[in-house]
Amino acid sequence: MLHGLLTSFLVLDIDERGEICRKAFRRRSGFVLARPAVVPCRYCPAPALPVVQDNHRPRIIRSTAYNSMTISSTVRDRPVPVLYGLMIVSLAALLPLPPLLQDQSYHQFADQRELFGIPNFWNVVSNLPFIAVGAVGLLQVRRDATTIVLFTGLFLTGFGSSYYHLNPNDGTLFWDRLPMTLCFAAILAAVVEERVDARAGAMLLRPLLAIGIFSLLLWRWTDDLRLYAWAQFFPFLALVLILQLFPAKYTGTSYWITAAALYALAKLLEYLDEKIYSVGSILSGHTLKHLAAASAGFVILRLFQTRRPIDGVL
Repeated sequence: MLHGLLTSFLVLDIDERGEICRKAFRRRSGFVLARPAVVPCRYCPAPALPVVQDNHRPRIIRSTAYNSMTISSTVRDRPVPVLYGLMIVSLAALLPLPPLLQDQSYHQFADQRELFGIPNFWNVVSNLPFIAVGAVGLLQVRRDATTIVLFTGLFLTGFGSSYYHLNPNDGTLFWDRLPMTLCFAAILAAVVEERVDARAGAMLLRPLLAIGIFSLLLWRWTDDLRLYAWAQFFPFLALVLILQLFPAKYTGTSYWITAAALYALAKLLEYLDEKIYSVGSILSGHTLKHLAAASAGFVILRLFQTRRPIDGVL
């Protein structure tokens, strides 16, 4: 009798939170209302169930809360395989795309003024903050391979970008982009170490560095920038995803958010290079891009200088 009662227990609707509610069971005399709610989870999954409506015609539903909960719980339970899976899928998605060639007009920056015998003066000297931030980081925050690679990348970015802006062309641009790939790889590895798993983040650094360096070699061999674009933007998108899905183990989450916002601002300023320079011809968007990106590096430096483990988490 109990088995028959349970098997006749039907789903009538979904509540306001998107959870499946078993609200009635059937008797010969009609429906008797009850309200035991079923909260779907990975231990008690919610299958597709028939819903009895007023006209007694069944339809199939699935809880939206169950679907979103399943995805998020999968990411939290198996973060490293999911991250590597996203890397593989996103890399495979590059294959059907047409080659991404370097636009030669990129080298024609708005501000080409020469001062003190230095061509493109402001685009050259605006790289000095990278050198300063990288040097301080190497002196004060040399804790492991990730931080060494990160602040080495920032330090060398100042020299590589200055070298490029003295004579902008594809050959010098290689040395501008090479140290930046070190930064991108190290930032993602640092976030994984801090939020997900320390060992997984340390192991992730190596393939990210390999992909970043190979992407630039591939560009020089084939003139194709698709893989370099991935090496630049995938760490940024993965960082945003990890910050949303994984709780903080250290203080300083606001520093990561600020650094990401400054990097996004830097890309916008780079895009608006000529338009910004046309307003008063004081500084160009590319010069301001250097300052915004260096500020992001400084924010990350402050993060490592001030962060502390959160009590009860580590």
